[in-house]
Amino acid sequence: MLGAILLIAILLILFVVYTVVVLFFTFWYITIPALVLIIVYKKRKSIWKSRGQNRTFLNEQVRREYYNGTSQDSYQTLPSPTYVSQSDRLIEPILERLGLSEGEAKIVFGSRWRQKLETVGKRDDKLALHILKIQTKIMFDLDYRKEVIHIADKLTQMIDSVISDNPETAKKYYGDLGPYEEIYIHQWKFFKVYKKTNFEINSENELDETEAYKILDLAITATFEQVKKRYRELAKKWHPDKNDSAIKTEAEKRFVRINQAYETIERKKLVA
Repeated sequence: MLGAILLIAILLILFVVYTVVVLFFTFWYITIPALVLIIVYKKRKSIWKSRGQNRTFLNEQVRREYYNGTSQDSYQTLPSPTYVSQSDRLIEPILERLGLSEGEAKIVFGSRWRQKLETVGKRDDKLALHILKIQTKIMFDLDYRKEVIHIADKLTQMIDSVISDNPETAKKYYGDLGPYEEIYIHQWKFFKVYKKTNFEINSENELDETEAYKILDLAITATFEQVKKRYRELAKKWHPDKNDSAIKTEAEKRFVRINQAYETIERKKLVA
């Protein structure tokens, strides 16, 4: 009886094997690709598992190096690296070169300070030109000056540094002022000391423009070069040290009025 059951089991196994073999080769276009996929999947799974173990090992090693030998119970999650945007990478060296913080840059360049610096900061000449425009604003735009006056010393240092580093750009910028270049440079030297132009300090001495030209004996249509030439002539003529004591008092009055007239015209021409 046991022998008969064993024989039947063997025959059944042989039948199943035969059936599988026949089906495998009959439908080879299905079974072979399926077998290949199974083998590949098993292989890839083994590789992924191996890589996962390596990552675990490396993470543990990094933790040990970071915490320098502290016990495993005290290991904490490593701090996430600080994300630095491309914009920050461009802006930071510019701010460092200008000596400004982000808050100060916002005050100096306005609410869109980041976009402005990203644009002009790519070229030294453009950045220098932008700073030179700041120089003009801080001297002659009183509303702007009020906003930045608390960092005026820092700005004057920044502007002088940019001028020193970019002499050609500064020379072209001042050259575009034409006959007012000399006045502009003089006003900047004055501003660095007093945080005001001498136009403001001497504003109480300002004359009517028509009167100023009359004192210099010039037509109101005279060019500034003509004004400068006439001023030098009259200043030399009426300088108190060059006149006798008999008319020295008169010379002093004339000399003061000549200077007032010149400063009035100078101020009008520069601000115009």
